[in-house]
Amino acid sequence: MVYILRNGLKVNIREIQEGDAKNFIELLKITHAESKFLGSSDDEVDITIEEEIEKIKEIRTDDKIEIFVAEIDDKIVGHVSVSVVRNRVRYLHRARIGIMILKDYTGMGIGGKLMSEMINWCNTRSPKIEQIELEIVIGNEIAYNMYRNFGFVEYGKLANAFKYPDGTYADQYFMVKYLNDNK
Repeated sequence: MVYILRNGLKVNIREIQEGDAKNFIELLKITHAESKFLGSSDDEVDITIEEEIEKIKEIRTDDKIEIFVAEIDDKIVGHVSVSVVRNRVRYLHRARIGIMILKDYTGMGIGGKLMSEMINWCNTRSPKIEQIELEIVIGNEIAYNMYRNFGFVEYGKLANAFKYPDGTYADQYFMVKYLNDNK
């Protein structure tokens, strides 16, 4: 789906395809280099194009996982991944998400568009996803505020969730959004 952003640019939010493998790996490497809020560094993004194509092929045939990419002028500038927590009956109502946007493209509303597409996926699949879960490093205010605006609430905190090479730590919140009236 094509959206007009706050700055007038057009962003296309769509499902990832095999032909996106090279650009998607580049997105991962850049976002992991730019952000201390992700679980790994850019030198830990060591997947080959062939391996990424195989992962995308698996995603295209699995109804329990989806990746939406945000594309501006044929460049992938962000993504959101969503997947069922576990492939067991008692977990099929829960999904986890992860989102990344290139630093130069933050603050434009891309994250909100990705979130909307992801929530729609959760609402339209069968069985329906009833709650969406995520982890966020405390201090990532832009993402935290977006999640709160989408109805996510904190349900826990983990001290020292990340340990950086300089010996410092970062804490993490666990957040959840309920998509029905169970909570």
